[in-house]
Amino acid sequence: MINFDAYLDKHVLVKLNDGRLLHGLLNIKDDGFYLGKNIIETEDIANISLYAQAFSIRSITEKDDAAMAFIVRESLASYGLDIPGTAYFDPELDHLSNYYHQGQRRAYYVLIYEDKLIGGVGYQSFDALKDCAELQKLYVAQPFQGLGLGRYLLTFIEGKIFADAYRQIYLETHSSLYKAISLYYKNGYEDFKLPFDANHGAMDTFLIKKLRDK
Repeated sequence: MINFDAYLDKHVLVKLNDGRLLHGLLNIKDDGFYLGKNIIETEDIANISLYAQAFSIRSITEKDDAAMAFIVRESLASYGLDIPGTAYFDPELDHLSNYYHQGQRRAYYVLIYEDKLIGGVGYQSFDALKDCAELQKLYVAQPFQGLGLGRYLLTFIEGKIFADAYRQIYLETHSSLYKAISLYYKNGYEDFKLPFDANHGAMDTFLIKKLRDK
């Protein structure tokens, strides 16, 4: 029996019996439980967890490589970006753990839910700009999109980049990835006119964010 009182007026992740995931503020009214503006029936709920405690982030390991490569390729293909000049064909994509563990001032992290890898994000030094890191491969598996996890990963990796003493963050993306671009704009990224060739030739949108003045 679920103790709803423990979760009322809290930001929660709700799993329904049909496997769907919903998130929002859980509260109670005379005619039932509400998650945001949506009413949910008690018998439809499989389990509830506090949103921030439902997920964990850790460094990528070799056992994560195949799952993360699948998420990246599936996401790009869904937007028609399974083409040369995108991360879809990056030579390191199937061995991300080895790539990000090779050098200093680079890292990749994966997002875990119920022992399942559902997303990731990384960074490395971007030598074309002074004291700059490039944000790389921020992806969330399709069933988990729309839960705010992209922002969750972005906030996390910005903290890591700041702690690594970088002054700014650069990223390249594609205009068709409008949801991701909207997230970046909302989090302080600005358009950047590229004075050099992009790492991925098919990308057409370039953004930058200042983390510190010095």
